[in-house]
Amino acid sequence: MSLGPAGLDEALFRALRRLPTPLVSGIGGALGRLLAARRAPEAVARARAAVAVLRPDLSAAEQAALVARAAENVGRLLAEHARLHRLWPEGRISFTGEEHVIALVRAGKPVIGITCHTGNWEAIASAAHAFRLPLAVVYRPPRSALERRIAAEARARTGLRLLPPGLASAVEAVKILEGGREILGFFVDESAGGDLMAPRFGRPQTRRGNMAIAIRLALRHGAEILPVWSERLPGPRFRVAIGPPFALQRHGGDEEALLAANLPLLDRALEASIRPRLDQWYGLFRLRGIG
Repeated sequence: MSLGPAGLDEALFRALRRLPTPLVSGIGGALGRLLAARRAPEAVARARAAVAVLRPDLSAAEQAALVARAAENVGRLLAEHARLHRLWPEGRISFTGEEHVIALVRAGKPVIGITCHTGNWEAIASAAHAFRLPLAVVYRPPRSALERRIAAEARARTGLRLLPPGLASAVEAVKILEGGREILGFFVDESAGGDLMAPRFGRPQTRRGNMAIAIRLALRHGAEILPVWSERLPGPRFRVAIGPPFALQRHGGDEEALLAANLPLLDRALEASIRPRLDQWYGLFRLRGIG
């Protein structure tokens, strides 16, 4: 989802870099609300259908307002790419739970962080960079060349290492875990073939996707899996929170049996964190097949 035609997006991005962060975020939010239904009507329709199932306690007006806030969040985070390099220096990111990952890194334990596209997820790399926690994330590049260039330019300032999907990245992921000097990150709410991999929200579990890969790697290499979240606060400000390691079941069966046992554990934790914050979750616009 972009804010406008490619040429306009690039010109807008360059202009926003010169403005104060709150103004940039506000402009992005306004454009997100204004343009979402016009530029991405199918995505908005999916979001409305998902909210009707996931939040039946809300009135129709409240459900519509939630989807509007979600569109606003997308607009804000797209615009905030222009100011990513300023979020930490301006004191806009707080970081909690760092003791969980620092203790594991100091002990030489391989660490896998899993997260979803919530709040402004780019704040995670900024916080990791500030705490000198080397981070490599498996990601799927945007289709738009402009979006790829803008994202790469913004992320380069945070020291984030990006691993595109593929065999080379799979080999590199193993090296990272064996080396124990870098955190391996996965976004586990990715889409594949139109199916949002996680959380499942009552849909049958799947052994495809990044969450299954993360569990397999943890089982094979003795790695710990930590949940990592970005939450948008007023301001704009952000809270990056790292939770304690998941208590994975590591014994009592072969890898496939252990995968089947651990997938629901992680999925329930993701759902419990996302459901109260649907208006900050980008996956809301890609979720289908529930209810």
